[in-house]
Amino acid sequence: MPEKASKSATTNTHIENPQICEINARFMFNGFFGASFTHEAFQKTGFETFGLKSPVDPSKVFAAFTGMFDINKPIHLVKSSESGLDIHLFEHYLRERCGLKVQFIIPEQLRLVPSTGWGSSNTLWYAIPTKEKSSEDKEGSKEWRLISPEGEILEQVHQVALELHQSEIESLGMDMLKALAPLCVNDLRTIFLVHDKRMLGIVLQELESLVEKHVLTEDEAGILRKGIAQTILAGSPELEELIQCTRNGVGVKDSFVLKLIGSGKGDGIIFGEDISTEVWMEYLVRLSEPQVAGLNYVIQRVARQPKFDITIPSKSGKPITENNFLVGTFMMVDGEQLGIALWRSGPGRICAVSHGGSWICNLVRDSDVTPVSIIGYELPRIAAYNLDDTQDVSHVNAIDDALQKHGIMAITLTFPDPDSTYLLKLVQSLQRHRAHGEPLTHSSTRGWFWDVKPTPKSITAQHHARSETMNDFPWHTDCSYASEPPRFFGLHVLQADRCGGGTLSVVQLDKVLKFIGKDAVEILSREEFRIEVPPEFENGTKSVIGPVLKLVRGGRECTEDMKCRYRADIIHPLTEKAASALEALNSALAQARTDSSDMCLNLSPEMLPNGSVLLMDNGRWLHARNEVKDPERHLRRIRWDAREF
Repeated sequence: MPEKASKSATTNTHIENPQICEINARFMFNGFFGASFTHEAFQKTGFETFGLKSPVDPSKVFAAFTGMFDINKPIHLVKSSESGLDIHLFEHYLRERCGLKVQFIIPEQLRLVPSTGWGSSNTLWYAIPTKEKSSEDKEGSKEWRLISPEGEILEQVHQVALELHQSEIESLGMDMLKALAPLCVNDLRTIFLVHDKRMLGIVLQELESLVEKHVLTEDEAGILRKGIAQTILAGSPELEELIQCTRNGVGVKDSFVLKLIGSGKGDGIIFGEDISTEVWMEYLVRLSEPQVAGLNYVIQRVARQPKFDITIPSKSGKPITENNFLVGTFMMVDGEQLGIALWRSGPGRICAVSHGGSWICNLVRDSDVTPVSIIGYELPRIAAYNLDDTQDVSHVNAIDDALQKHGIMAITLTFPDPDSTYLLKLVQSLQRHRAHGEPLTHSSTRGWFWDVKPTPKSITAQHHARSETMNDFPWHTDCSYASEPPRFFGLHVLQADRCGGGTLSVVQLDKVLKFIGKDAVEILSREEFRIEVPPEFENGTKSVIGPVLKLVRGGRECTEDMKCRYRADIIHPLTEKAASALEALNSALAQARTDSSDMCLNLSPEMLPNGSVLLMDNGRWLHARNEVKDPERHLRRIRWDAREF
């Protein structure tokens, strides 16, 4: 773990903080040398001329590892079933660049020899294989050797690095471990404690105590609290809360995974969404027992990530592109930060080479060089950790800043909130601290919230809001028929569609208007359209006359500073020019929703899982929804800040 927490983790509050999900400390060489040799090769390509730089200095990695050993004494590497890669690159580096001999040995070669010194215990040696005796019998090595009563030639072990699984270490026996432990450059406590999946949960539990003892500052504890994935331990109060939520019918299991406490490489991971509620409860109840029987797990919140187009070699050797997740690796040795130089990518939910994934070494763009433009959208995200965040002015300000700048914002709730209390309190704080308008009452019976979910076919009401059906809902803005539509709306995902439907598509108005021309924009800004009020929302007014587009106060560009109200089936042009301009807008929006377009962002249930909150500027963004396939899909909506159009 870092000796000092970096404030850079929270510099940009619009983008969700990176989440530490695991500490990989079982095999000390993994990733370090592959990354270092790759970045050495990068440096020979002259990438600096393209405004790029390496996030890691290979020489610092090499120095960090060689500094662990006394080069005047033999260096031994103990390994067994793990084939390994970087450990062999380390041996290559010491042999080819440092002229040092490194000896690989297996646990079966280790021997204990009683020490002749006063008060000393056993010393550690290894038996040299017969085939190596003649080639290894050099003058410089004889001082470290002896012949055992069984006739074996033994070489003393002064320093050793282990690449053994925990079970292989445990099988060595207590006497062997006592002799081995002081000689290991990778401390056994690192392998058994730091690597253990429970460590992150323990760190989270101890943050307040560490602040009280002045080990961490309040700011550093806050960074770790937000930067470590929620990790729930067996027998903890957090586990009891999770059990209670499940018993109360709150759908939380799909947001968590079970991880074997000592595993690695993605082994032993069980996704909550892959098991039934009954099986999920069996795991939780077993983990709540005073003595956990059988396999022990931690329960960790799933890290929700975007996917990236990754170019990888196919089986034939030709490059192909896959849309994969990425997992970064933060490299540290003895508290020294060595950079994020290595990424894992894979086609599945688990990014591990053993699960068909790949290693990727990255370059970063120099901040002094103008970056290339990014095509498409980046969805600003932030995490909320409890209801108190709604009263945190910095949290509220970050959300409003993103809404003002981008017009869209996603929030990940890391706690159960079946009543959408967070969303309500957030809107109230935006009203109090950032001059937003009041929430809108949806109806006399539903108050500020509207449950967006399919209604039973047996319902007798004559008209249904389209949001209450399972049908496709094309591009629109909310309350497009109102003389004072809401400026903002928010959606809280209580149950995402689990059957492959219910994808929310969003498109930025600015991008659409660039495809229809300034003349059409000008006509759409005239009061030449009749907008009828849908029957289910009639309140004495059957229609309004007005424009589809309007220049935002203070705006200058007719294609960049506009807001709109739109729903194709209720807008009727009153002139031929209005009809032509509306058709141009309809065509541009139809194109935006095609598979070949990069104009819109399709927010699938994987991107907006249970517990997500999406906030949008209702005038600057349009949204649509494809067919709902899960009859239990359930979103809760709130609208606020009504403005005269």
